[in-house]
Amino acid sequence: MIFEIPKEFSDQTKLWFFLAEKPFSDQQTASIRQASMQFTQEWAAHGKALRAALHVVQNQALVLMADESVQQATGCSIDKAMHFMRDWEQKLGFSLTNRMLLPLFTKEGLKIISPEDLEKTGTFETKLWNVYVDRAGEYRRNATIPLAQSWAARYLPV
Repeated sequence: MIFEIPKEFSDQTKLWFFLAEKPFSDQQTASIRQASMQFTQEWAAHGKALRAALHVVQNQALVLMADESVQQATGCSIDKAMHFMRDWEQKLGFSLTNRMLLPLFTKEGLKIISPEDLEKTGTFETKLWNVYVDRAGEYRRNATIPLAQSWAARYLPV
């Protein structure tokens, strides 16, 4: 499995996935981890702390979590999270919010590609990391899905 949600986070945990166009350097990964610890410790909704975490996955993706069984993330708190991500996009010099990127699960690990590269890389049996769910319970049941069952199947050759 590419990423496992920690057991202390309930199935009601809200998930946000951010895919990077290219891998983070070791220094970038360390900086993101340090900044994310501070961000998630201070992250609150209407003055109430969120049980939250941000994980770097294989130096090319970020998973932000807020356990809504403890406190619901609200519009303002979500805006703060998106501002945090936009700041990191500026620091890194590349996008973390490109929704057209495809996270494939390969023998080598996570491989993030554009749909145009799918013809060279994927098959109908290729597993896609399921970053299209927004709750931990669904993710735990379906962390990967066949590429053929995703929106990206249309990019595969017939």
